[in-house]
Amino acid sequence: PMGMKTFVGGTQRLLVQGPTKWKGSKIFAPYIIQATMAIFLAALAAEGETVIYGADSLLRRYPDLVEKYQSLGAQVEWTRSRGI
Repeated sequence: PMGMKTFVGGTQRLLVQGPTKWKGSKIFAPYIIQATMAIFLAALAAEGETVIYGADSLLRRYPDLVEKYQSLGAQVEWTRSRGI
């Protein structure tokens, strides 16, 4: 997804090869909060729109995530999923 080259090394490493021009995509959030946060940050750097499905764990861990990034100028919108 997003046009990146990735390699999963074990349960705690994700390597991203670059440089690459990331593109917006539709992605299902993994069950690991830190991995979902990494996808969120990559989405901020991506060209176009990225939709991350199932990212509710981010708001449980970072309740003011959307407001903080919006205050920095990021175009972030949180919507409740109605399915795909």
